[in-house]
Amino acid sequence: MLEREIVKKINSKLESNKILVLIGTSENINEQLFLEHLKDPENYKLFDASNKKVKSVFQEINLNSVTELFEDKKNIIVKEAQLLDKLQEIIEVVLFEDLDINLICLCSFEPIFDDVLMEVLTTQELIIKTTSPTFKEIAKHFGLIQIEKNLEQRLIFGNNQEVFESNEKAVLFLEECVSNILKSTLNPKERINKTEQLRKLLQNIALSIGSHISYNELATKAGLDNETVERYVYLLEKAQVLIKIPTFSTDQKYELKKTHCLYFYDNGIRNALIKNHNALEYRSDTDVLWKNWFIAEKYKKTSEANSQFYFWITHTKQQVDLIEYDEKTDKMAAYQLKWNKKDKKKFPKSFAVFYPKAKLIEVNRSTYWTFLAKD
Repeated sequence: MLEREIVKKINSKLESNKILVLIGTSENINEQLFLEHLKDPENYKLFDASNKKVKSVFQEINLNSVTELFEDKKNIIVKEAQLLDKLQEIIEVVLFEDLDINLICLCSFEPIFDDVLMEVLTTQELIIKTTSPTFKEIAKHFGLIQIEKNLEQRLIFGNNQEVFESNEKAVLFLEECVSNILKSTLNPKERINKTEQLRKLLQNIALSIGSHISYNELATKAGLDNETVERYVYLLEKAQVLIKIPTFSTDQKYELKKTHCLYFYDNGIRNALIKNHNALEYRSDTDVLWKNWFIAEKYKKTSEANSQFYFWITHTKQQVDLIEYDEKTDKMAAYQLKWNKKDKKKFPKSFAVFYPKAKLIEVNRSTYWTFLAKD
C-alpha cells in the first residue's frame, strides 16, 4: 500500500488528542485509511451522517446520549460529519467530559464551528486537510524511474490511488467522482442545487485553466447569475475540488488586479468533466494539463507553509504562471511552466523590472521533480 505522510500525522495527533477533524473529498479520506492504522482495529464504531436515520440519532446530545450511542467504543469515526447540526455540541461533550474516546470527523466540506472552538482546533492543528497522494509519495512508492515513465498518465488520470491499476478502471472511478461532486450536499447551510448548470460551470472552468476568470462569462455559459457562480466557486474551493489563485499586484503600471485563475486539485477530475482521456499525442491541451498538474502538486506540497500562491498578468496579457511569495521573509519565486523545454516561453521583461529580487524559474518536463520531490 502507498505510504501516506498524512497517516503519520493522524497517528501522532490521536496519541495525545481526543478530537481530529479531516477535510477532503471522500476519495481522499476513506474510513479504511483509519481502520488499517488503528492500534485496536476492532474497538471502533462507524457512523455515516449522510444517512438521514443516522443523522437523526445525533439530534439529542448530552453525556448520557453520547455514552449510549458510542457503546463504550474507543474510536468513533463519523463520515460526512459536517452534516450534523450539533457537531459542535458532540465535540464539546467528548472534549470536556471524562470519556475515553477518540472522535474522528471525516468532512467533505469545512464544518461550522464558533470562533472559540475553531481557534482551539486550529491552534492545536486538529483540523487537517487531506488531498490525493502527492508526487513525492507516489515517487517513493513506485520509484522515481517508474513515475517518470508514467508521468503522462498522471497528467491524464491524476493522482488518486484508484487510477493506478488500469485506464479502464480509472475512467469509471473518475466518472463516479464527478457524479459525487455534482450531487454533493456539502453542509446544512450551503447547497448546490442546480446540477446541470454546475456541470456546465465546471466544464467551462476546465476549458479555461490558466486564464484569468470572468464570473460574468462563466455565468453566461452556465446559465447562472454572477452571484451564484461566485458562491459555487467558493464552495468548490472549500470542498477541495478547485484551487483559486489570485493575482499579485503592487499597483505597477498595466498590472491587472482583483482577478483569479482556477485550477483543479486533480487532473483526472478535470479530464473526466470534459470526457477526454486521450493520450497526449492526440490532444492540444498538453501545456494546460502540465500547468494544472504542477500547480496542484506545488499547492499540496506547500499547503501548510508560510508561502502564498499568486499569478501575475497585465492588461497586455503578459503573464507569469505561478508566484510563490513568503510575506515574512519577503522572498519571491516566479515560475513559468512549459511541458517541452524547447518551447520559447520567456518571463515578461516588465515583471523582471518591477520585481528584480524575484527568483525566475522555468519548469519543464525535464526539471519538475526538483521542485516536488524534495522537502
